Amino acid sequence: MIEADQRLIPVEVKYKHLKQDKVPAPLRRFIDKYNPEQAYIINLDLSKTLKVKKTRLFFRPFHELRRQTAVL
Repeated sequence: MIEADQRLIPVEVKYKHLKQDKVPAPLRRFIDKYNPEQAYIINLDLSKTLKVKKTRLFFRPFHELRRQTAVL
């Protein structure tokens, strides 16, 4: 969890190669309950963006984090 400008941004880290953009159940429950603007799943290589309700869910490889730290 990251707090930025009084907003909570959920971040889940998976140390594996994701082949599908499946949203883990705990993260989905968090999105259902708190409706964050964005959420992240950091992994080894999948780069994709989904919309889950009103939340933009970013799947991002860990090596892209250096380029996106301004977003977080």
